[in-house]
Amino acid sequence: NVMIEHQLKRAATGASDTWKKQTVIKPVLDSILSAMGKVYRDKDIIFDCKVGKKDYFLGDKTDLMELLGNLIDNACKACRSQVTIKVAQGKTLCISISDDGPGVPQDKRESLLTRGTRLDTYESGHGVGMAIVSDLVKSYRGLLTISKSEQLGGAKFMLEFNYHEKK
Repeated sequence: NVMIEHQLKRAATGASDTWKKQTVIKPVLDSILSAMGKVYRDKDIIFDCKVGKKDYFLGDKTDLMELLGNLIDNACKACRSQVTIKVAQGKTLCISISDDGPGVPQDKRESLLTRGTRLDTYESGHGVGMAIVSDLVKSYRGLLTISKSEQLGGAKFMLEFNYHEKK
């Protein structure tokens, strides 16, 4: 399992290092979206991506790829034709990923974020990789919330990382 190796390697190098790294988000997003465009070519997904050139994630590039890759892949599976990604950086880094699919029912949202629950039995396609996402978000002391996308009507996954907390 690549993920376990990655976590072990990280434990060996000391996780504190990952906090010092700044990974610029845009190039990571661009490469994920170009990959997803190929994987889901038949769906002709319209990606609406708002990210600043300077927006950064305080942490490891591989972790950011895992986080965004899994969430965007889920959105691509679930969507009819649209996936919106918004990155906003202030005191907190907020990344939201929304789709125009069926959404995640209120009563399923909690279990989706619980380790080991696979929601791929729900047709919406969310679920595989969610445990990984959940663990990574926790390791960065972030917050992941699932809601309904006001704009698109499907699911909205919101990642929040506060970089200005008093340590």
